[in-house]
Amino acid sequence: MKSKYTLLRLLIVLICFNSYAQEKDDCNTKLKKTLVPFINSLNKANEVYRLTIKNYQDVINDKVQTLNELNSAQPEKYGDLKSKSDKVKALVSELNEVIESFKDEAKADYFDHYNYEMMIDTLFYRNILFDNENNLSKRGLALKEKIQYFHEVSMEVLNSSQEELKNYNVSKFDTKSSFRDYDGNPLDFINFHLSDTTVIGVLSFFEKLQLEVITFQYLYMNSIIQ
Repeated sequence: MKSKYTLLRLLIVLICFNSYAQEKDDCNTKLKKTLVPFINSLNKANEVYRLTIKNYQDVINDKVQTLNELNSAQPEKYGDLKSKSDKVKALVSELNEVIESFKDEAKADYFDHYNYEMMIDTLFYRNILFDNENNLSKRGLALKEKIQYFHEVSMEVLNSSQEELKNYNVSKFDTKSSFRDYDGNPLDFINFHLSDTTVIGVLSFFEKLQLEVITFQYLYMNSIIQ
């Protein structure tokens, strides 16, 4: 896999370079004018993420209730599935709790285009997730390890008939997968997904990760309870 050059950073560079070339233009004014629709579009995308998560969670709750009823009636038949379902639920809850703790750092549940300067701050999350040499900080490493733990333990509940779900799991949560930039240099999982360290870039990554986590649980429950 290869990292994509951050669109947001490219916009900032091009706008400010053009403003520098034309001194009468104000970089901040042009930057804000361009970023407002960009930030609004990300807000809309995250609204879709959150609505999808809610809809998936409703389905998951129904499936869990059905499984609980089946297990009460036939524990010898459904006990193992119930145990695995509970394990997936616990894993999802644990990883979501970690993700929420990082999101809360920015105190920005909703991307505010009036506070666009904070939204494009590249140092806020970089100082949390990375050290001065661009290696993962203690918290950045803990995040990576939590995602890898989710991957490894959730893979244990899957059987040979759930190959598509295994492939999904590996593609989204295996932090030991190979990642490279456009020059072929190896990248860490977190560096690859967070090449954009702006506040809005990191928050968007976490929103997407939460959707992928709940999607795994949704797909798993659908695979065991028709």
